Parts: sequence; structure tokens; C-alpha cells
Amino acid sequence: MSLASVCLCMIGPLASTLTRVLSIRVIVTVGIFISSLSTALCYFAADVTTILILIGALYGAGVGLTCTLTPILVNHHFEQHRSIACGLAYSGSTVGSFFWPTLLQYLIVEYGLQGCLLIYGAITLHGVFGSIVLQSVPERQEPDDAHLEKNHETEKLDEGQVTCKSRMRSSASESENICGVSVSGLCMVSSESDLHVSRHGSLTHDPRVQRDSCSEKGYSLLSTGHGSIPVIEEVEENTKTSMCSKALRIILHDLRISRNRYFILVTISAVSYFFVFATFIIVIPDYATDSGILREDAVFLLSVFGMADLISKPIPGILTYKKVMTNKNIFISGGYITGFLMLAMPHLHSHVSFVAMTFLYGLVAGGLIFMSPVLLTEFLGIEEATVAFGMSNFLIGVASLFRPLIIGYFKDNWHSYNGLFYTMAAACLLQSSI
Repeated sequence: MSLASVCLCMIGPLASTLTRVLSIRVIVTVGIFISSLSTALCYFAADVTTILILIGALYGAGVGLTCTLTPILVNHHFEQHRSIACGLAYSGSTVGSFFWPTLLQYLIVEYGLQGCLLIYGAITLHGVFGSIVLQSVPERQEPDDAHLEKNHETEKLDEGQVTCKSRMRSSASESENICGVSVSGLCMVSSESDLHVSRHGSLTHDPRVQRDSCSEKGYSLLSTGHGSIPVIEEVEENTKTSMCSKALRIILHDLRISRNRYFILVTISAVSYFFVFATFIIVIPDYATDSGILREDAVFLLSVFGMADLISKPIPGILTYKKVMTNKNIFISGGYITGFLMLAMPHLHSHVSFVAMTFLYGLVAGGLIFMSPVLLTEFLGIEEATVAFGMSNFLIGVASLFRPLIIGYFKDNWHSYNGLFYTMAAACLLQSSI
């Protein structure tokens, strides 16, 4: 599952790029199909390597396509109460964490691991019922004045345009000093004084004719001079060049977002937050056991964390709705509180103190998990936030690759997680300060 979480994050840039050619509904639906199919295929897996590929890579990629874009879509629909909307949307995963472990344990006992994964894949496929009703926000209607002005300009343009078909039919009866220029299906009329044709059939435009108004797909020239109609066919090389140039411009534009200071600050905070969030869940049962807590009580801490996480989901939205704090201040304050809680972790010894500290961190963590897409949308706008959130998730995935090494370093060399908690505390306090 660690590999799956890494793939989930690192698929972010691809998911964001796909939004240029596909709708979010299609991408999310495809992601659900991939995650469902990869899990169900584990029923036929004969070795661990196959399961590692299906669950670790394909399942993670499918979930990544689903989870990367849904927060952006929620932010697009809710401009005034994004924190509340995202909090409610993220509550679903928290609710599922309460009954999924029990259900999976029951399925393993009754049907074995392979049968459990087959049923799990079938259950996951039900997510399609939600994805097929996803809708993008309709474009805003223009004001009446702007609409009338646009129609007036269109009418003026139509007066100077004729279709290629009608032009070709009437070309034989037209005067010889008239020629029609067809540009990607649009035929414009101009006098011979405005266009000059060389002996080799090349076309020279009058300076008044704008080159940018022509399509990049090519052009054809129709001339009635001496009853002949020479045609310059569409050049495929120009089309390929224009497509490559457009793709290059898109890539360069997306990379420019990485230099945006708001993107950098939010991403640094998000990387720090998610690293601490996942690491805490992984080590807290083992750390509590090392501190003398019974293993049954140590496992119960995860349930405590889940309850606190669920309770905290609407808190940031309520604070912003009541104008007590801004989203930015909530994110910064959450980082400071997390840092101080991590500083206190090495000093816990009783079961009650572990429960209290886990509950407090759950309250903080649950309210911060969805703040990253909210802030990116707030600072960069909805269009650039889609790309920025994918890039941010990619960096979170890169940082996750080092998590096992860091945890193992402190556990194997220091024989304790105290140094790990101090390091995470320093990271949280530092990222909140900048």
C-alpha cells in the first residue's frame, strides 16, 4: 500500500494534463475502472510480484486519477464556501475507514485473500455511479450589452465573408480581378490590388491582411484569372509543427507555475503536512507499544484518530464562514499546532496521554488535509490550480519515497521514534514560519 500511495500522488501531473483533452467526469470514471479492475485481477494472481504491480502501481494510479481532480471540481462549484464543501467531500474517506477494516477482515475469513480482493474490486466499481453525474460548471453568461456588441461584430464580419462553395459556383461569372482565398473552410473576398500572385503561384498578402487571422492548418488559393483555379494543398508538416509548438507552449506554461511563490509555499506546507500525517499513522501503534501500552490499546489509537479526523472536517469551513480566520491563517496555525504536538510526543507514557494527544492531532490533521487545493484555487485561480495541484501531489509522492528510509533510520539507529518526532516538529514549525 505504500507503493500505491506513492503512485496515487505521482500520477497527479498526468491527471492534470488529461483535463486539456478530457472532461473530469471521464478521467474520474476511467480511474475508478482502473482501480476496480486491478483489484479484481488479483484473484488470478499467482505470486507476490503480480499483486505488487496490480495493487501497488495500477490501483494507486487509478485512485490518483480519481482523487486528484475531484477536489478541484468541488472548488470550481463552490466559490464562497470551498472549505465547507471540501470538508464534507473528504469526510467520505474517513467514514469508510470505520467499517472497511472490519468488512475486509470478514471477507478474508470467509472467502480468503483472493476472494476478498475480487469482492473489493466489485464494490469499488460502484463509484462509477457517482462519477457519471459529475458536471463541470457551465460558462457564465455574458452581459446583455456585451452580447449585443458581439452579435453586431459578427454581423459585420459576415458581410465580408462568403462560403467557399458559393464562391466556386460563381467564380466563372465574376470579374477577373476578383479572387477567393479559402482559409480552413472560411472564404474571404478581396480585390486583386490587395493580393499579389507571383509567377510561381505564391501568395503575397497586403500588409492590411493579418497573418494571425489564418488557420495554421494550411490554405488554398482560388483564382479566376484566365479561367484557371490553381490550388495549394494543405501541408501536413505545418500541422505537425503547429501541434508540437502548441504542446511546447503548454508545457512551458505549466512549468512556469512551479516558480509561483504561492505555489511554492503551499506545496512546501503540503509536503510537510502529508509526510507527518502518514508517518504518524504508521508509527503511533508501534511507538505506544514501545512505551508500555498494551497492543490492543495501541491499535485503538487509530480509531481515536479516525473519530477526531471526522469531527474536524467542517471546522475550517465554519471558521472561514464566520470570518474568524482565513484559509491561509488556518493552514499556518495548523502547522504550528502540529509542530508543538510532535514536540510533546516523546514525553508521553500513559494510555490516557496517548489517547488525548492522538485525538488532538486528529482534530488538527483532519482540518488540514483538504486545505491545499482550496488555497491553490484561491491564489492561482481554478484553471492553474488544476495543474498546480497535480504538480504538488507529485512532489508529495516523491517525498513519500523517502518515508520508509527515514523511519527505519531512527528506529534502527536510535532504537526509538523520539528523534523522528523532533524532526517532524522542526519541519512543521519551519514551514509555517516561512
